[in-house]
Amino acid sequence: MAAAAAMALEVLGRGLVAPKHASVLSFEASIAWPTTEAQFAEFLHDAEVEFFEWKQELAPLIDELRATFSENGENPENIMSFIDTVVEAISAKIENEKAALKSDEKIRKRIVKPNKSQGDDGWFLKFHDNFTALARKWNNERIGFYYRLIALRADYDPNARGGPTFNDTKSLNEFLSSIKPS
Repeated sequence: MAAAAAMALEVLGRGLVAPKHASVLSFEASIAWPTTEAQFAEFLHDAEVEFFEWKQELAPLIDELRATFSENGENPENIMSFIDTVVEAISAKIENEKAALKSDEKIRKRIVKPNKSQGDDGWFLKFHDNFTALARKWNNERIGFYYRLIALRADYDPNARGGPTFNDTKSLNEFLSSIKPS
């Protein structure tokens, strides 16, 4: 289980990573925010690059886990316990991000009024909206990873057999959309 434990740390690290560019939704954070349109554009570009790199690092994790479990002949109960731990941590992160996204609308409303009164041309709000869209991408990618972990767990759980089957992508997507992270 030592190899799986090392892999666990890597999976948790990659699965729970937060953007270095601070939360998209915490304009009140004590960081030095860019002050010009050009600085914001560069900031957003860097954040998008960071997202792309993270997504690339996250993509092979499920296959890496499966290979690690196979190579080490891990006990299915240990595998399921490990995956449950990771799923729980990822689920908590997803819920925190969702809460931040919900509070974003309040933040946006507080930004709109001062910017309108100052005759702002809207570039800051556009930046904010683009940055919020990027936060949603992070959250959606993390949700996809969560579901891939659930599917991996089912490979090792004899009780996970059966259940609904789907003949088309639309039905599967509707079913997956109805499931809420625990």
